[in-house]
Amino acid sequence: MAISFARCCHPLPGDPVIGHLSMGKGIVVHRHDCGNLDELRDDPDKLVSLTWSNQIEQDFPVPLRIEVETRRGLIAELASLITDADANIERIGIEERDARLSIVNLTILVKGRIHLARIIKRLRNLNHIGRIVRARS
Repeated sequence: MAISFARCCHPLPGDPVIGHLSMGKGIVVHRHDCGNLDELRDDPDKLVSLTWSNQIEQDFPVPLRIEVETRRGLIAELASLITDADANIERIGIEERDARLSIVNLTILVKGRIHLARIIKRLRNLNHIGRIVRARS
């Protein structure tokens, strides 16, 4: 059976997950707390209980939203730190809030929750970094 990963909640190995059967997609894996499954929770026949394998080799996309104080070289510093943490940047965008504050929207490829936690911990150690949240689509 085909398996795909939901783009609404970006499940990662280590996240509690649940699946639903979708025509043409097979089982679509969601984070257990994904709001897009609220309508399906009343019909347990449409949901499948899932757990992660211990032998997953692929990288998974995860969107991050990072509040930063605007300063020269910050994006290069973020990119370098993420690359040094054995992750890749798939997408990056910047929203300027005001002259001092910007929001950096990143989608990075990680191996799982533990890998993501290590990256976030390293990002928080940088100067001029505010909140970091795992964004939802």
